[in-house]
Amino acid sequence: IGMMQNITDRKLLELHLEHLAHLDDLTQLPNRRAGMNQLSQMLLQAENQQQPLCVGVIDIDHFKHINDQYGHPMGDEVIAGIAQLLRQHLRKSDFAFRMGGEEFVLLLPNTCIDEARQFEQALHARIHDFDWLGGYNLPQVTFSIGIACFPDDTQNKDQVLKLADNALYQAKENGRNRTCFALRED
Repeated sequence: IGMMQNITDRKLLELHLEHLAHLDDLTQLPNRRAGMNQLSQMLLQAENQQQPLCVGVIDIDHFKHINDQYGHPMGDEVIAGIAQLLRQHLRKSDFAFRMGGEEFVLLLPNTCIDEARQFEQALHARIHDFDWLGGYNLPQVTFSIGIACFPDDTQNKDQVLKLADNALYQAKENGRNRTCFALRED
């Protein structure tokens, strides 16, 4: 029985370590590696089922200012808070992961552009009501989003994330705290 217990314990430890290897410790969201794998799988599924997949890239606005003025622990709280907000707002079929730093990626399967627009508007509305550690005098935390949809914006699965990222930079250039949608590839 002792040897069987050791094997079971070792297997449980291996499963736990594998889980940790795909999880971002701060946000408890999947990390970049796990997220990019999920993106590939969801794009393949969208292509095979001929269903849309919208990809959103979210970046916290003026994050360096938050870190500089309030310290990195507060910056970490804001990142964790955005992750919590995403978890509360996502449908069961959706997937979010931390790309790195203050950037997140959303995967919205079977979602057309109009539905993605409704999703991002609701997400922007919810951040204004979010309780940032109840009592800290933080300025309003905002974020910008870039969204691209497969296959509407591009037929190339390898380009959808890049198009969403380009749309994010457009949102930043247009004043932040907004969403921009990708320009369709022709």
